[in-house]
Amino acid sequence: WSAAVSLYGSLQHQSNGILIQNLSSTVIINPQSGTITATNLAISEVGAYIIKLDITTSNNQYSIPFTSNCIIVKENSTTLNAITSSPSSNITYQGDYDKFVTAGTLETLHCTIYNYLTVVKKLPLNTNIILAKGSVNVYYEMDTGASANRSQISSGCSELASDPNGINDLVLSNLTCAGTQYTVKSSSISSSSSSSSITASNAGLIAGVVVGVCAALALLAAATYSAYKYKKLPSSKVAGQFNELYEPLERPQLGNAATTNPSNIANSSSQQTRPLSGQSHFNDQRVHTPVQDGGIVTPKCELIDFP
Repeated sequence: WSAAVSLYGSLQHQSNGILIQNLSSTVIINPQSGTITATNLAISEVGAYIIKLDITTSNNQYSIPFTSNCIIVKENSTTLNAITSSPSSNITYQGDYDKFVTAGTLETLHCTIYNYLTVVKKLPLNTNIILAKGSVNVYYEMDTGASANRSQISSGCSELASDPNGINDLVLSNLTCAGTQYTVKSSSISSSSSSSSITASNAGLIAGVVVGVCAALALLAAATYSAYKYKKLPSSKVAGQFNELYEPLERPQLGNAATTNPSNIANSSSQQTRPLSGQSHFNDQRVHTPVQDGGIVTPKCELIDFP
């Protein structure tokens, strides 16, 4: 077997981060436990990402793609909080929530909306977003402490209200930002959603710009995580649905970053890993619905990765 790890590149709105692998980056294939673990990877810019892992047999007869859940990468100085009460910011989109669930694209929608809010509209979110059924509802909080943030919230939310077709297959119908209701512009049939990709002038300068770490990406149902400890944050409820977040307490040492894709492939049943149950703790309308690719369903990792 061989494995190739890359960033999923088909999000409508995406950040400009680069997947960084170094000499200690490893893909571990454990046929005894049926798990695949990718470790010591980093992403160079903040935003929301999906990791793609392609497993190919040595004779090239079979190639099996897997995709991760939506991964949030943040600045080291940024704290992402858990929403513990009714959020002061929410969006309602007209659209078929169940269609995304059935198609297995709820995770790509999650990443797309997060990047649309934070990268395109530059809203200062200090939580992840929560997707819930009811057309498509989006819940989140923003950092309103600094004057610059309040100014950005005002301008960003005004732009958001004027762009009802900003997300493919959805139409903006209601917007509340930090407790303020915004009047949403009527949708036009002729309006189209354009893809957004933020271009960085220093994309090639990998060393020193790593702001977030995807420490270990477990991509099968019996997910495993190598040598990392997690603490469980208190769960909360929004409209009867919520997710439980797991925050890494330790950050891996990346050493010298490399872009030459030097993944190590190992077949091992003795790797020291910490299992993360593939059993979902949520109902069928949970936030982190696995992405499907070619009929293969990825695990419910229920995780946000922090640096």
